[in-house]
Amino acid sequence: METRTKETPVTKCRVETRTKMVPVTKTRMEDRTRTVNYTEMATETRTRTVSVQKCKAEERTSEYTVTNYVTETKTRTVPVTKMVNETRTRTVPVTKMVNETRTRMVPKTTYNTETRTRTYNVTVYNTVTEQVPENYTVCVAVPGQKAVQVQVCQQVPTEVMVPVSSGCATGGCGGSVMQAGAGCAGGCN
Repeated sequence: METRTKETPVTKCRVETRTKMVPVTKTRMEDRTRTVNYTEMATETRTRTVSVQKCKAEERTSEYTVTNYVTETKTRTVPVTKMVNETRTRTVPVTKMVNETRTRMVPKTTYNTETRTRTYNVTVYNTVTEQVPENYTVCVAVPGQKAVQVQVCQQVPTEVMVPVSSGCATGGCGGSVMQAGAGCAGGCN
């Protein structure tokens, strides 16, 4: 036995602090003015004739069929199966083990000890530490500005035709559709 020493390269890591610039978006409040269309409503009094139905209570008699149920007792026969215990005999094969003595021939090998000498080459490796340059890729964040499309919802004034029946009966003007806020100024023809 002999003792040999070899040098092994060791890599040590150290912690360092780095600073980078991060783009920050700030939001500010601002007041904006826009023009909105609105409709003013005027109250007016109108008169119309309405048909009224009066109801009168009266008594009427009708005949209907009534079914009466009568309870009765019936008897029926139901088959019932009874279990009876009985003794049966069957033959089961049984295997018995018998010990017997047998003899067999076993080959036997005898070893003779002898001493032999041989010569062989030994290669010894020495560890040499050297620095080798290595290229590697590092991702660096670069701040920049990019134009993006933003969807903005704006209110657009629109005229909508709605049915109005405040001034005429349902059948008086034929259930026509008028412009909102117009009423029945033309009268019922």
